[in-house]
Amino acid sequence: MKNQLLHLPKANGLYHPSNEKENCGVGFIAHVKAESSHQITVDALEMLARMDHRGGTGSEANTGDGAGILTNIPHEFFANKINSLYGINIEKGKYGVGNVFLPQDNTERAHCMSLLKKAVVDEGQIFIGFRDVPVNADKADVGNIARQSQPIIKQLIIGCADDTDAQAFERALFTIRKHVSHTIRTDDSLSQALLFYVCSLSTKVIIYKGMLMGSQVLDFYDDLCTHASLPTPSLLGTGRNHVVICLTMVKSTLVKETTTGCVHVKVY
Repeated sequence: MKNQLLHLPKANGLYHPSNEKENCGVGFIAHVKAESSHQITVDALEMLARMDHRGGTGSEANTGDGAGILTNIPHEFFANKINSLYGINIEKGKYGVGNVFLPQDNTERAHCMSLLKKAVVDEGQIFIGFRDVPVNADKADVGNIARQSQPIIKQLIIGCADDTDAQAFERALFTIRKHVSHTIRTDDSLSQALLFYVCSLSTKVIIYKGMLMGSQVLDFYDDLCTHASLPTPSLLGTGRNHVVICLTMVKSTLVKETTTGCVHVKVY
């Protein structure tokens, strides 16, 4: 049996991994007055499900090449989770959270988690901990090929240091994400280095995504079924081809409906 491929192939002949490109379909749902509502999320997930044809599939019809959702961080949901796990009452904007893909290998996963913790401390911020992200591959009917390369998914939770303002904290989160990602993903000693990926790390937004079809996202991530008050979403793909975007974080910018390429805008 061949070893499962957990990274892009090496350059060979006419093939080079740098030629791999993302982005195929793009769709927008926007509220011109920037009003958050669960209905936007419902419409966004419906739109994503209806764009399955924009994404590719493997030899299995239920193995997609990537889809996901980006949403504003639902503070009440995460405040309750942080309190129940760590006994901490956290203020809105005073913490950063993000979904992190980690290696399947226990030793390599522990190594990646330790580097993340060290980076947080090195940036002078407060390491709160990790939360296991509940997923349900059976409910989402994820194909076997996707399951073989499915990473362990955890949420990294970071508290803001008292002497750090909001903008400086966002910069620190960006530095943590980029530094650790570069360190791990370029480490040839790790056989599953490219399974490591920080989807997002912010005080404002969070991304749930995976090697999924658009119609599988909601059923795969239990969080999306649990906190029904999810606000302003933006849908993002994670595969090599399929990307769906739904922006609702707009102020007073006029948004038009267009049929250019594969862009579609729904204005509320």
